[in-house]
Amino acid sequence: MMTSHKLVVLRQLYSILDRLCSLLRAAQSDISLTPENAGPIPLLRVEPALPREIQPGATETLDLTFARPGVNTAVLRIWTFSSDYYF
Repeated sequence: MMTSHKLVVLRQLYSILDRLCSLLRAAQSDISLTPENAGPIPLLRVEPALPREIQPGATETLDLTFARPGVNTAVLRIWTFSSDYYF
């Protein structure tokens, strides 16, 4: 008998506006989701693929997919910006 396991994921869309006068570079290492009292969860998928360059004045939307943490809170970090998430 085979057992099927479904991966429960957290998927979010984020729009990034480059308000600087210089190019922004986004790499996978610039993005993390860290549950409370745990290490970062690996990014499963991002579209469009990274690395990306965001031109001054331009907006880029990233579709991020992480495995859903087994806890109720996590912090999403993109560069130095962070946001708390409650599940």
